[in-house]
Amino acid sequence: MALLAPRFLLLALVAIVSLISTLPTTTHGQDIEPRAFWDNSFDIASLLPSDLLDGVPSVCNDGSSDAEFPAALSCVVRNLLQCSGLLLGGMDTFEDLVPAAESIQGCGDIREPFCNLAEACEPCIEEFDDVLRCIVGNSEAIDAGVTALVDSCALTCDGDVSDVNGGSSSSSTSNGNDNNGNGNSTDEDSGKGKGNGNGPPPLRFRRVVNNQGKSVLRFKVLQLADLHYGEDSWWGPQQDRLSTIAIKSYLQDERPDLVVLSGDQLTAKNIDDDARSYHGQILDAMLKADPDTKWATIFGNHDDETYSQNYNNGTVVQHPAKTSRVDLATFDASYPGSYTLQGSAPDSVSGTSNYVLSIRGDGDGDDNYGTTNKNTNEEDKVLLNMYLFDSGGGHIASMNHQNQVEWFQSQQTKMSNSNSNSTSNTNTNSNTNTSLNLNLNTNTPIPAVAFQHIATSAASFAHRGDVLCGGHFGEGVSPVASDSGLFEALEEDGNVHFLSVGHDHGNDYCCPANGDTNSVLSLCFGRHSGHGGYTTYRDGLRWKKGARTYVFEYDEDDFTWSSYVRVENGDVEDRYRP
Repeated sequence: MALLAPRFLLLALVAIVSLISTLPTTTHGQDIEPRAFWDNSFDIASLLPSDLLDGVPSVCNDGSSDAEFPAALSCVVRNLLQCSGLLLGGMDTFEDLVPAAESIQGCGDIREPFCNLAEACEPCIEEFDDVLRCIVGNSEAIDAGVTALVDSCALTCDGDVSDVNGGSSSSSTSNGNDNNGNGNSTDEDSGKGKGNGNGPPPLRFRRVVNNQGKSVLRFKVLQLADLHYGEDSWWGPQQDRLSTIAIKSYLQDERPDLVVLSGDQLTAKNIDDDARSYHGQILDAMLKADPDTKWATIFGNHDDETYSQNYNNGTVVQHPAKTSRVDLATFDASYPGSYTLQGSAPDSVSGTSNYVLSIRGDGDGDDNYGTTNKNTNEEDKVLLNMYLFDSGGGHIASMNHQNQVEWFQSQQTKMSNSNSNSTSNTNTNSNTNTSLNLNLNTNTPIPAVAFQHIATSAASFAHRGDVLCGGHFGEGVSPVASDSGLFEALEEDGNVHFLSVGHDHGNDYCCPANGDTNSVLSLCFGRHSGHGGYTTYRDGLRWKKGARTYVFEYDEDDFTWSSYVRVENGDVEDRYRP
């Protein structure tokens, strides 16, 4: 259903400006300011066709001059000269200004047309903002998901409409396919909030020149851990503002190829509302820092925990969260920069955010770093697989399940079989996961990495003090109740290079698994990235917020990775190279 009410509003604004421009400017020999029509009870709204007014909820047009709809009309009248741009395009200019509700999937679908209107009547931008939100929020004809999306959008234009694409149309209809070009990753329709059936473009390594002057392929991931938006109204809003500034700093310093939101984006126990508005603040903050930001999201124990209502007598009443993991995942996946749930596990796998992303070569047709062969797709092969697991918490058990372990193992088996069956017939344009094959080496295994929010119980090895680690030990490990053998499966696989987690705000270290420097697998903690949530101390000072960065490189067939923490003030700390 189209958003008829906002469209009626826009038509009404144009109509009223047209009408006022034809009215006499004097009465009884005295000049009349346009504002005088309103001050002298000149009922502008009464001049509008009734079908236009029928589209405005009564709460937005209750007869008082303070209501949102008459306030917007009054503003246009008071600023007739500055708002003359509303007339330049005629009525057709605004006919399709607000898209149909089913096509509104991101803030850009609202913000860009809103900013076009604001440019035509800049003095009234606040009134237009108020009336748009009032109409959308109170119209029974508009889906609650669209209402939540509009509520989450920061309708600020900064004088440049072309730079305000905080999200744009991308269908959230799921077709059950793996939309990252991973034909092998989805066995059945998941129904867990998948995004656009067409999917975003493949994630790719970039060709760069390293510090030694050599051409390599590189892919950089930035982990944002424990942002905790939406905390108590006394301190939460200020924390959120500081976190938004920090996000901008991280992204502009690092320019990552992918951001991983690794859980506890929200503190749902303080959110007695649709939490998508807070999640949207995070996505908008990333997109404002860089409109081309790409990200993948997993959930933590606080993202959908029960709401705690506190009474003055000390009583605390728990209420189920109004926004589920699926609600948040669907909202997230509606943004065009989102890779959330692409390559999703089937419904039989416990949790919501279980999926695998495949990162491919740069796809330029240059094999072996400069030997051009336009008839091959070797540079389009998968070079890295990234597993994202739901470690639970909130309204589900805080644990890894056996079916998650089995799903991971089945994916790895499929990739191994694909490798062994691959041939040098490179004219086939296959999108399945196949071997690395930069130098036509069909038996090279594909490296993998993994993220989840809560560490596994196997992480306790890192605190023995006899292992070579990089980073800070600020507190103990609070693991999942059981990892059902996940850490062991990752280590035994032999191709998984790390499992990275968050949750424990005082840790940001990386260590080789079980203290074995010969192990391929490392355990890493992301730095506490947001200003929400509990704060820890280091060397007697409040620990600086930061984000752990992972850099993956190929020098021909040689794969390496390294990591460090980017602090919000721009410093680099806690480096690790396995």
